[in-house]
Amino acid sequence: GCLMEFTDLQVALTDLLEAARHTMRTELTSVWLPIQLVLIGLAALIARAISIAIHRRADFVSLTMGWPPVMRMIIRALVNHLTLIAFIIVLTIIRASIRAEVDQPRTYLMLVAVNLTTAWLLINVVTSVIHNQFVNRVVTISIWTIAALSILRLLEPVTATLDAPAVTLMIGGLRVTPLLVLKTTALLLVTLCLQAG
Repeated sequence: GCLMEFTDLQVALTDLLEAARHTMRTELTSVWLPIQLVLIGLAALIARAISIAIHRRADFVSLTMGWPPVMRMIIRALVNHLTLIAFIIVLTIIRASIRAEVDQPRTYLMLVAVNLTTAWLLINVVTSVIHNQFVNRVVTISIWTIAALSILRLLEPVTATLDAPAVTLMIGGLRVTPLLVLKTTALLLVTLCLQAG
């Protein structure tokens, strides 16, 4: 039984990796590649302009005066990365607009740019709030892993596999899966570090 399930899992993973390889090959040879590169550059310029305008108009130190220390740290980290936040928002809007208006557009590279920037932003915000080196390393690895799986379009299949009945334990009526264990551990680590801070 277990051997059969392991073989099925291997076949599924091989199929997923082949699909990911095909996607990458298709996207990188498309006429949409230079168009996406130009739009990514345009989004970066717009994001920079938005960030400069917000910094000139708003005093975030005064606005967050009297807030809890953890909230102030999070806001400070977000303010320090306003360009990244604006870039994610602007590029997401551009991508959504193209997908709504154009028939069968190629926007994969833009999605990759959004995913990588979001991962970078999350890592920078979390590591600026949580000063425990071990937790920072775990968070960094976790976020990059999720981003990589998302880019390769493997996130949903991997999540489904970790949450599958084949790997489920029933403990006192509670359904325990590897996905639940990972989520619970991550939540506990973050909560403990925030309380310690």
